[in-house]
Amino acid sequence: MSSGAGKKKASGKVPVKRVKGEPHGSHFEAIYSDVDKFLNYVIGRVSLNNVFRMTEQPFADMGKQFIAGHLVDLNERLSIAVIQVMIGERRELATAYPVYWGGDRKRVRVMEVYEWPIQIEVNIAAGVGETVVRYFATDFLWSVKDI
Repeated sequence: MSSGAGKKKASGKVPVKRVKGEPHGSHFEAIYSDVDKFLNYVIGRVSLNNVFRMTEQPFADMGKQFIAGHLVDLNERLSIAVIQVMIGERRELATAYPVYWGGDRKRVRVMEVYEWPIQIEVNIAAGVGETVVRYFATDFLWSVKDI
């Protein structure tokens, strides 16, 4: 654990740190062997009918861009969130990640937040009881003001 873990700003919010270097790999390599085929299948189902949120915010040091989140259901317990960004007249895939609807929920104590360079994904270090876990906060894009 770094020496800054757990330090908070005066406002009581955890400071967001910027990750330097290369972006992470695919979220999907763990669940499907042909990632390109899988993403083509999912992206082919993206439409205005499955937009769950839209916002305008900074993206990849390009200034504010319109960003849309689509939720593509695969079955009753697994969906894929597809995040697209409008760059001029083009819609570009920014990220996509699995969303699992089930299982137990645990309350965590956020200790560190690491923002990836495209500014819509973060890795969280959190305390769960006596254990520290790291995970991707797939809702960071929509709740950045709440951290």
